[in-house]
Amino acid sequence: MEHDGCPAQPGAHREFPHRDAVGFPELDEVFRQPRRFLAAERFPRAEGLFPELRTGDYGRLDEDGYLYFTGRRDDLYKERGFRVSATEVEAAARRVEGVTDAAVLTPGPRTGGRAVLTAVTGLDPSDVLDGMRGFIEEYKIPRRCVPVAALPTNSNGKVDRRALADLADVSVSTNRKE
Repeated sequence: MEHDGCPAQPGAHREFPHRDAVGFPELDEVFRQPRRFLAAERFPRAEGLFPELRTGDYGRLDEDGYLYFTGRRDDLYKERGFRVSATEVEAAARRVEGVTDAAVLTPGPRTGGRAVLTAVTGLDPSDVLDGMRGFIEEYKIPRRCVPVAALPTNSNGKVDRRALADLADVSVSTNRKE
């Protein structure tokens, strides 16, 4: 959906709202939080439909109307003046032959203010970054890749990014030219 409420054009990368929680009582509390919904006066809806829930999910539609999930608002970071989705960068890294898993450490004090890709691979870090060129725009490719034996996970099975930052020792030099 475009910012004015009109449907997004194919190829546009936009937030997509969700509608209709019938059969999901666990969402009752979410539907009581008005700030999570698009304003009704800006985005009219058909009578009887639920308001549109803003989950922070982003994606793009292709020419055939298929929706591709590309990331979440809370995984976006700014790199070289552009908004980049960590999910999209990780997916591109996983497509490089020889990379079995990947995670991005978003810019912060521990990363020298730059995104750092961590990859489970036996490849040279510069080969991983170069290999990503066929799958993602150049400006989205991190300047640094740190190979790790495995991505640490928490009790929910999600990547433990604090432990990963410790494991990767991200406070040193770059692998790519600025």
